[in-house]
Formats: sequence, C-alpha cells, structure tokens
Amino acid sequence: METTSLTAINALILEDQPDDIDLVLYELERQGIILNWRHAANEPDFVKLLNPELDVILADFNLPQFSALRALELMQARGLEIPFIVVTGSISEEIAVECIKRGAADYLLKDRLSRLGTAILQALRERRLNLEKRHAEAALRDSEMKFKTLFSESLDVILIINSESGVVLDVNKSLLRSLGYPPHQLVGKYYTALIPDSTIDSEGELLTMVRNHGALYDSREFLRADGTTCPMDITATVIPWGTGTAVVATLRDITERRQVEEARQTAEILQAQLEHEKVLNELKSRFVSMVSHEYRTPLSTIMTSSELLLNYSDRMDEEQKSRYFTQIQQSVKNMILLMDEVLTIEKLNIEQAPFEPREIDLTTFCNGVVDEINFNHQDDSNIEFSVQGTPTTVKLDESLLRQILTNLLSNAVKYSPGGSKVLFSLKWDSDRVVITITDRGIGIPADDQKRMFEPFHRARNVSDISGTGLGLSIAKRAVELHGGTIGFQSAEGVGTTFVVILPVAGEEAPEA
Repeated sequence: METTSLTAINALILEDQPDDIDLVLYELERQGIILNWRHAANEPDFVKLLNPELDVILADFNLPQFSALRALELMQARGLEIPFIVVTGSISEEIAVECIKRGAADYLLKDRLSRLGTAILQALRERRLNLEKRHAEAALRDSEMKFKTLFSESLDVILIINSESGVVLDVNKSLLRSLGYPPHQLVGKYYTALIPDSTIDSEGELLTMVRNHGALYDSREFLRADGTTCPMDITATVIPWGTGTAVVATLRDITERRQVEEARQTAEILQAQLEHEKVLNELKSRFVSMVSHEYRTPLSTIMTSSELLLNYSDRMDEEQKSRYFTQIQQSVKNMILLMDEVLTIEKLNIEQAPFEPREIDLTTFCNGVVDEINFNHQDDSNIEFSVQGTPTTVKLDESLLRQILTNLLSNAVKYSPGGSKVLFSLKWDSDRVVITITDRGIGIPADDQKRMFEPFHRARNVSDISGTGLGLSIAKRAVELHGGTIGFQSAEGVGTTFVVILPVAGEEAPEA
C-alpha cells in the first residue's frame, strides 16, 4: 500500500464512542498513517472544529441527535471541499449510495478497516487532482479572457484563419479602422480577399509557409475597402483550434514608418548630393587656382621672351636668341605636361584607362625610370636604387607602372634639398612586389596627410615649388587598377616614405 509522507494528516473524527476512535487510530498507525486529529461528538463541536486546514473527515453515520449526512451538509454549506469518509458499524447499501451521491468520498464498516488507509490516501489524491484541475481550468479561463481582451482591443488587425481552407474564422474590430472593412464582412470568406489581385498568387502561399515553418514574419501589401493598398507587417503562427488548428495573423499598419524611412532615405540622398556638390565645387576651385598659378608663370615667360625676340632680335646674337627660344619651348612643355596630367587623372577616374598587364623585367624597367628622372632633373637628382630578394616573373601594366614610379620619384626629388639622396628599393616578396621610396625632404604636414591623394590638393608647405596636386591621385588610381595598395609615413621637416604593394600576377582589381 502507498504510504503517506512524514507530515501528519489533519483529520477531524466525528464519533461518540472512544473505543471506536482508538480502533481507527490503531488501524491507521498499523498501516503507516499518522493523524493529527481532533474529535467531535455532536453538531456544535463539529461546526466549531470545521476549518479549511482539514485534510480529511472520518464520520460515524449515526450519532445522538446528529448524523454523517447532516455533517456533510454543514461542511458543504460552508463551501469546504474536504474528503468526507463515512466509517460506521452498519449501513444499508441504499444509505451508502446516498452518502456517495451527497458528496462523501467513501464509506467503510468499522469491522473492515483494513481498507481505511487506502481510502484516505485515495481521497486525498482525488482532492489534489480536483484542485489541480480547477486551477488549470481557472488559468485557462483567465488565459481565454486575456486573449479575448487582447483580440478585441488590440490596435493591430488580428485574423484567425482556418489553417487548411484559408477561411477567416474571426477578426477583431481593428479591421475597420485599419482597412475599412466591418469585421462581419470578412468572417466566412477567404483571407485572400485582403490581398491585391496583382500579388494574390504569391500571397496565396502564406498558409503553406506558416504550416511548414510554424511562423511567418514579413511585410506585405493588403487591400483596403476603398481599393487602395496599405503596407503592413504580418506575424502569423499556428495554434490549436477546436479539433484542428488555425493561423493567427497579426497585421500592423506601417504606412507612417515607410514614410519616415522614405523621408530619411530622401534626406540621405539629398545630403549625399550636397556633399558631392561641395566636393565638386572644391575641386573646381582647386583646379581654377592651380591652372591660374601653374599657367601664369609659363605664359608670362612665353610672352616676355616672344616680345623680346619680336622687338629686339636684330640686336641679339644667336646665343641670346637660342636662350629665349629654349625658355619658350620649356614653358610650352610645362603647360603640355600640366594638361597631360589633367587628362590622365580624368581617364583614370572614369575608368577609361585600359589595364593591359604583360610580362616585364621589373628591375630593368625601374632602372630606366631612374635614368629618366635623373635626366629631367639633372643635378638635383640623386636616386639610390636597390633590389632585395629573388626576382620572379611579373605581369604589370607598363604605362600605369610608369605613372606610379615617375610621380613618386619626381615628388621625392622635387621636394628634397638639391642633390640630397632619395632611396628607391624594390623587394620581391612571395606573390607580390614591395616598392619603397624614401626622401629627406620637406615632409607633409599632419593636417594635410589625410587629403594628399585628393586631386589638386597640395600641402600648405610647398611654397612656390611648381606642381599640380595631381601626381599622388594618378599614382593611387594606377595602383588600385593593379589591385595593389599605397600608403605613406611623413613628418614635416624630416621626410617622407611611400610604400606601394603590387600583386605580380597581373590580375585587374575588382570593381568597387
């Protein structure tokens, strides 16, 4: 037999015979059941001892001027649900059935108490199960009430749809506010009545998606009663419904949110356009300033030299004439060089420059560029070229590579003291080549360094040194077309080091 826990059972014994009480207690103790008991022999004492803390009532059927049925009636009148077991000396079957009908948990004869322990434990178990059932039913009712309140008062549209047929079983009153339909107009119809005809085929998969995945989170267009559409977030999930299942779909109007998002995107586009305009205006201003400065000097030289030749050539010897003609030619070359750089950066920026890598002897190529720089700068150039590592086959675009090296080396020479050393190294490193160019020139001010690759930008400390501000922009774009990287370190008054890393495979960089 199942035994009780160590906690004693609170019991009220309704009995007028002390010997019978002792008999009950003895039998229960023999069965391992301990009672914490009180005793009543009449109605006033019984009523006085009745309380909700009781676990069980053991009642003799007949007492002087009192009975078990009367005791059961008094207990029920007070709303108490205490297991009530009739324990009596003799009782007819009809009366026993009547006791059970009236609410007694069980009945036993005093000469057959071997089943008393089991009866008490069974009554306690049934009481516990009944309490748990009532609690569960109360929780279910509370949950249903909350669901009904939420369903009815929610600002979102809530649809309950038959998960198999797609027929709307119920819908809350927000349907009228959000989409303009009275709720009763949709109940019994297919939910697709809310889907625009242009999208009904794809939207028809909604129930399939919910059934397959258990839930759906999406944004879709729904049809208003006036024929317009409304963007709405939809959250749908499958729930038990009667003997089958239903889909609960919550629809939230996101018109305002979309309007805010569209306004934000428009503002971002306008801001980007404004920033672009500012950049273009700044570039235009720099270009005009550069052209004004860089063209003024050679044009002045051409004008002065040509006037002297025109007015005084008959008084000049051949050496003087040659000098003025040379000045004119050099000025024209400078202007052509300026125009070439402008056209080069334009082609590179709009990606018109062809990228045509082919195998070259990089060491020989670099030596050739050094010779060109030395020739053009004559006594001002002192480039020290070195090679590290074992040369391997390299595929690079010669034209673009020349732009990189010529601009970086020319700048290094131009912005360094006359005759000072420029270090130019070529390092072979696995599948890439590292080009390093170091000078001990004027350096780049910290405030200018973040803008040095911008077209037409020149550092504030260049003074009257001629330049267009395009060389680094051209070099950077040429490096990017190779799929490489370029960077530098510089300190004003100390010098600058540029590092270019190029892949040797000759593969064009992916488009940005």
